[in-house]
Amino acid sequence: LERQEKLASLGTLSAGIAHEIRNPLTAINVRVHGLKKTLPPGSSEHEDATVIDKEIRRLDRIVRDFLDFARPSEPRPVALAVASLFRRVQSLLLPAWKRTAIRLRVIPPPALLVRADPHQLEQVLINLVQNAADSIEGEGDVTLRARAENLRLSDHVLPAVVIEVLD
Repeated sequence: LERQEKLASLGTLSAGIAHEIRNPLTAINVRVHGLKKTLPPGSSEHEDATVIDKEIRRLDRIVRDFLDFARPSEPRPVALAVASLFRRVQSLLLPAWKRTAIRLRVIPPPALLVRADPHQLEQVLINLVQNAADSIEGEGDVTLRARAENLRLSDHVLPAVVIEVLD
């Protein structure tokens, strides 16, 4: 309960900080757009203003993602192919892992579908896979696999997809 209260406080603090960052970004963005209109297209100053504009948008996306993390949105479940989810996780993590002695083994799942929010489930898997990699000292494998299974929920047996991360 104490940990949950601390996390809730951290979320509130994070949201406040993100909003404080966003306000000056908005003011800077307005000024840059006004400045760009006065600069001759093709000039080095116009190019600089364009780069600043792009970086402001990038910072705004980072702040928005941070706010989404601080205040998780309601899940939007859709039918999702587990194989495509695994491919996405693999493509996101492999570039960073090329410099390590840890390998990500993805065992291609059968044609399984889950009903889940793709972004939230992707983030959960990335976190689990990264945590598994962090627990490995030296060289090793992290394996991502899935299987269909019937599981008991209360007094019902329901079809389910079990996703496993092994280190």
